[in-house]
Amino acid sequence: MRQVSPHEHGLVRVFAVNLPKAEAARINAAALGTALGVALDEAYVDIVAVSDLADVGPRGFLLEGHGVSADAMAADREKLDALDGVVVVMTSKAVQTRPATLSESADITLIGAYPLAESATAVGAFEKADVPPKSSAPAATPMPPKGGPALPVWLIVAAAVGLACVLLLIAVA
Repeated sequence: MRQVSPHEHGLVRVFAVNLPKAEAARINAAALGTALGVALDEAYVDIVAVSDLADVGPRGFLLEGHGVSADAMAADREKLDALDGVVVVMTSKAVQTRPATLSESADITLIGAYPLAESATAVGAFEKADVPPKSSAPAATPMPPKGGPALPVWLIVAAAVGLACVLLLIAVA
């Protein structure tokens, strides 16, 4: 899905970065935005080495780190499992100017676009309902989930890398 509509939300895109390892390691949101032909908000862009996802893999990162449903990724399972090097995962909010068309090149290729699990449910429920049901009872306020949100996988990986660096500096000193 190369088009970003003005009202798009709840979509996660995955791109493969097809650059030599040294160049891929230097890519950032600004360079990625230039390559895709759009301005990107780096807060909604994850640039990750697949080797850093060894415990969960790209599908696990999308499932656990971004809330993409396994069903949404099913058709691209082989493509996602075959990824290596550096991948880019960005949400709809990353694209700052809309509507937009994402340009691709040999260096940056779209692997797939996947709805968030709750977005797919909400869109499906909305499309099925022609008229909202009338109710005389006041709407219930949903309770927040117990335990709070889970930590994103990238945050855990970053903390582990930081800890390893600190321990290495202590050992060298």
